[in-house]
Amino acid sequence: MSNLTISPACAGVESQYLPIIRLWILRIIVRSDLGSRFLFQDGVRSKELVRFLGLSQIEMTELDTRKADRIFQQHLAAAEKRSCALPKNTILASNVRKIGQQFDLSSVEQDMLHFAYLAKACGPLTTSIDLLGGLSMGQLLRVLMLCLGHPA
Repeated sequence: MSNLTISPACAGVESQYLPIIRLWILRIIVRSDLGSRFLFQDGVRSKELVRFLGLSQIEMTELDTRKADRIFQQHLAAAEKRSCALPKNTILASNVRKIGQQFDLSSVEQDMLHFAYLAKACGPLTTSIDLLGGLSMGQLLRVLMLCLGHPA
């Protein structure tokens, strides 16, 4: 049986997905230059997102945007070194594979389906996507490829 998260931020998401979701969020924040938009005058935009990423309140309180950008870059570099990937042995992965076989989806399309489900199910990922604002279809595809690590 899969291990469901206890975190209310991603309730119902299997815990094996948390490292890849954190990586995706950091990719969105760093590679889309959201570090400065992430901050307000009075601190952090989303405390839930900060907690989910494992950033301490001390790190994120009263930062200038350059320092915040460096912190996000450092956390992204560390997450990239851990080289996490989409889990293969989860209920969701099994369901995505079945859908992929039924509809003859490529591996990239299956990754996008994984991402779409997790973006809906995990509040911090939803928040980071919302920070991007309104996206055209081309921009959305670019974000998906950026997060998933596929060439554009």
